[in-house]
Amino acid sequence: KNTYEQIKSLVVFSTDDMANWEYHGTIETEKIAPWIINSWAPSIVSREEADGLTHFYLYFSNSGNGVGVLTATHPLGPWSDPLGKPLIYQNMPGLENCPAPFDPGVCIDENGVGWLAFGGGVDAKGRVHTEVPKIVKLGNDMLSLDSKFVSIDAPYFFEASELNYVNGTYIYTYSSDWQPRDNWDRDDIPAMSMCSMGCLTSKTPLDSKSWEFQGGFFLNAGDSGMEWCNNHTHLMEYKNERYILHHTSHSQ
Repeated sequence: KNTYEQIKSLVVFSTDDMANWEYHGTIETEKIAPWIINSWAPSIVSREEADGLTHFYLYFSNSGNGVGVLTATHPLGPWSDPLGKPLIYQNMPGLENCPAPFDPGVCIDENGVGWLAFGGGVDAKGRVHTEVPKIVKLGNDMLSLDSKFVSIDAPYFFEASELNYVNGTYIYTYSSDWQPRDNWDRDDIPAMSMCSMGCLTSKTPLDSKSWEFQGGFFLNAGDSGMEWCNNHTHLMEYKNERYILHHTSHSQ
């Protein structure tokens, strides 16, 4: 009964120790932005703006068809839909080889500049390098685009883009696909296992050739004896500790 088609809200929790979590209800995306198809896979950043308030920018997957954005000055809202339409949409100019422009990952660098990565879809020919995922510089309002879309050569790319900025380095992570790895074309780095997470880094994100593949870093649940499933992670730092939040499925 709880199918993907019914996911039109986002759940909010808080914690002060990363172990105990308090439920705060839901962000009713469909009521805030009635144009959506669905809402899942959010990525959120915050920044203090000229009005002295901290503004939160929540990017979410509009099903597999694009990316929407909501804004608020508090994590519990009220949230608003400033654009009244998707920020990224299917068949948008520059996305000809990005069949599912969803799963956003957003970050803000040390200069206060916002960056958005996204993308989904596998190559029908089973190629290692598809350059499906994209990165784009966001406008100062965090609601517009300030560059062309740039492709990231993420080997065996599937979905689950995420973007972080740490000590001058942009870190892009993603979920790899399910195809066999017998066509891997590098000797210096081993092929990542099926549907595991991969990582690339860059100092200059709008230079597509600057992205360096760093290998796989987080196995699928199936590699640990649980059920094989889609993989999606979020990296974050809290109280000087780094964490990976991820989703999985497991039947008792």
